[in-house]
Amino acid sequence: KVNPGRVIVVEGAPVLTVGTPPWMSVVLYGYPGLSYDLEASTTLAPASWQVVTNVTLPSARLAIDGLGQPNPAFFYRAVQR
Repeated sequence: KVNPGRVIVVEGAPVLTVGTPPWMSVVLYGYPGLSYDLEASTTLAPASWQVVTNVTLPSARLAIDGLGQPNPAFFYRAVQR
């Protein structure tokens, strides 16, 4: 039996993916024990990013729920602190 899944390999960088419903969640993949800022913006302009939350990963993956309802174009990124 084959199950769908994800394989993500990025050296030294956190990765965000869209979570399962309710779609306003993301899954952060990174290094356990490291702290990350989850930032959001309605544009990709460098000065437009605002910190939504700070997290420390308890394992290699963390679902972050309750992000609200975004505008038609809404972007998230994770930055290691």
